[in-house]
Amino acid sequence: MPEILKKNKTAPSIAINRIALYILLFFGVFDTARLFTPLPSYVGYLKEICIFFLFFQLLIKKIEFKSKSFYGKAFLLLFFISGLCLLRAIFFSNYHSSELIIFQVKGLEFFLIFLIFINLHKIVPTTSLDKVIKIYIVLSIVLVAVNFIGVLIPNPICYKYVGRGDNSMMFTGRMSLGQPAMATFPILLTFILFWMKKERNTFNNAIIFISLISIILSTAMTAYAIVGCVIFIKFCADMKSIKEIKNNIFFIFAMLIIAIIGYRVVISYLSQDASILNFDFLKDRFFKMMGYGDYEDVARLMRTQFREIILQKIYSENAFIFGLGPDYYHQIRTDFYAQIPIENTYIDFYAKSGLLGLASFGLLIIASLKYFSKNNHFNFHNSQFLLVVGILTAMLLYSWTLPIFATYCMAFGFALFFAYFYRENKEKNV
Repeated sequence: MPEILKKNKTAPSIAINRIALYILLFFGVFDTARLFTPLPSYVGYLKEICIFFLFFQLLIKKIEFKSKSFYGKAFLLLFFISGLCLLRAIFFSNYHSSELIIFQVKGLEFFLIFLIFINLHKIVPTTSLDKVIKIYIVLSIVLVAVNFIGVLIPNPICYKYVGRGDNSMMFTGRMSLGQPAMATFPILLTFILFWMKKERNTFNNAIIFISLISIILSTAMTAYAIVGCVIFIKFCADMKSIKEIKNNIFFIFAMLIIAIIGYRVVISYLSQDASILNFDFLKDRFFKMMGYGDYEDVARLMRTQFREIILQKIYSENAFIFGLGPDYYHQIRTDFYAQIPIENTYIDFYAKSGLLGLASFGLLIIASLKYFSKNNHFNFHNSQFLLVVGILTAMLLYSWTLPIFATYCMAFGFALFFAYFYRENKEKNV
């Protein structure tokens, strides 16, 4: 009888925790699309509330984490540095603003979500990490439809001109709600997950096909580079099997042809605004990325100039070791640049915490590769190892174009897969 009463007593709290978990999962996939709905912007803070609600429970229940391992030390070091950035923003900044504090808090979310996921059995014992990943995959495929409908089909729920989706936020020639890198990120991770499988069935190939077509139509250039890298990695892994290589080449070639035809069909018959699917625009951007043509990407040019200004500021003040502080973008504010951190994780860490922060980020990448691949011995014929390499490749490349730790959908996606790798390694060592 006491056990039954205990179960009934704890059930409501578990149910609340499960709801909080699903809220995090929902935002982890649809956070960018949310901006193009009638929902007010402050709804987005619901995910932060849920993160800290679950994390504080973990503090009470005691967090399980191998802090003495190489990965554990690298993780805690970067976590500590990110925490110091928050304290510097609160107590030592000359440019106090709510946006500055919020950005530093967001920089901690990857670490908190990771710890929540590896201790999920303590706070949401009714939901496994495998189930969370399955839901994440399903929602990512739903996101493909959301992006497609939200760009092409007028509706009052989620559409390019609803909410904050005005003309200034539309990205010419791109099939995505908002910045393509963020709007297709969960789809990209789903593509990597299924592409790296050693054996694939019709269902797996269908997921790969849907994901890749969506990424191509979004014109997220960094995602193109990541897709190219993971395809190349898989080709190298299949070098001993000529049949596998031929099948993969045929598969990729067929999808590219279908994507090009699909572009033309949508432009001709479905799109009310040809600029939304401007194939010539996509072609110009792609050739410029490859070093040809005279097209100029204004956003990329601004980021390059912003990066040079930041580095010059660091050199002029000899702030190599500890950086300029988390308010660096306020210190170099000009009429040309907005008061936002640079869209580059490496420069962001270097600017706010110096070589210490930058080296710690690099150490986390190295430690992750070593620790998550511990039982695979860097075996390129092992699907798990290929998946680890694919996810870390995405992290390395996207870190050059976005502040991944302050971008919730990316922080969530990377934390989810890091937790999955961590658990797999832990179970194999039991």
